Amino acid sequence: MIPPNSQTNHGDPRSDLKEDSHLWRDTLDLMHEHKDLMLYWTFHGLRVLGASLSIEKNSLIFMFPEDEYDEERKVHIRKKYIYPYKDVIKDIFKEIALKHASKK
Repeated sequence: MIPPNSQTNHGDPRSDLKEDSHLWRDTLDLMHEHKDLMLYWTFHGLRVLGASLSIEKNSLIFMFPEDEYDEERKVHIRKKYIYPYKDVIKDIFKEIALKHASKK
């Protein structure tokens, strides 16, 4: 595993999943700019496992990796790693959605 303080390319770690790779690249870039890299590494890890992003009605939607976690584990991840950043995530998702919705 790459240590969280390393300076690496922070594009989409699953560029093989082409349908939403552009969304992940931009989302992870913005998350990497956030001062606390736990946000970046949380979403990076979820993407490695196959999480997806989509734009629906001008909103960016996150989906956990299919068949990777049971509901109890998803709740744990949300509470511990996602909810503490909910305001930052909301701002990042809004920015990405606006950027990519205008490209359609």
